[in-house]
Amino acid sequence: MYEAQREACVAAAQAGGQLLMTYFRKVDPKTISEKSKHDLVSEADRASEAVIKAELARRFPQYAFLGEETGATGPADQPTWIADPLDGTLNFIQGFPHWCVSVALWDQDGPLVGCIYDPLREDLFVAVRGQGATWNGAPMSVSAQAGLDGAFLATGFAWQLGDKFAEFSRTLTPIFHRAKGIRRAGSAALDLAHTACGIYDGYWEMGLKKWDFAAGVLLVQEAGGELSDWQGNGTWTETGIMVAGTPGVRRDLVASLQS
Repeated sequence: MYEAQREACVAAAQAGGQLLMTYFRKVDPKTISEKSKHDLVSEADRASEAVIKAELARRFPQYAFLGEETGATGPADQPTWIADPLDGTLNFIQGFPHWCVSVALWDQDGPLVGCIYDPLREDLFVAVRGQGATWNGAPMSVSAQAGLDGAFLATGFAWQLGDKFAEFSRTLTPIFHRAKGIRRAGSAALDLAHTACGIYDGYWEMGLKKWDFAAGVLLVQEAGGELSDWQGNGTWTETGIMVAGTPGVRRDLVASLQS
């Protein structure tokens, strides 16, 4: 079930990723602009979204589309493709080798199919609702980490948080003293993929947009992980305030964030 949608999702993500490889460390500075202060976009972002959107429209012309660069198009009563054509744009522009493409299909019940593609490492993460998740074709699962003590974690924060950075920064101290390591690599989609496959034990962030997490949350869920907002509830889909990880790590992160 949903094999055609899965194939379309993977094909679109790989098409975007392959195109981005032709731009990496070759982006013309003249094509880089700011959507808002320090929120950059380049010709690579736009070109990737164009090929992703075209591939999906060719296969499923009846579905709607939501892309970071071009916004929402198509009928509201149909499933929606949600694409981040280049998650980690600042990394990409700076030449830092940590970025990816994220494509997902959502229906009225949430994420249905998701794919995150890291072309630099040729890592392909795929999930289908109720059918599990894979990493380069092999089944994957979250780690066996039982709780926050000794966990290896990912987080993220962007300049666009503004005054909310003070709220985020207060979360670091209690978590820092219990985790064995915290990484901020600059791609929310890859943070979620790496949590789903057990590289990270957990992840927390605020200020996320839907295209940042649309594919990654399904990977985590289908790999046996859990998701919530910082109060342990399900508002993350609307607020972009998220905790993800193994059941025990997510539980402990929520308790720490609440304190």
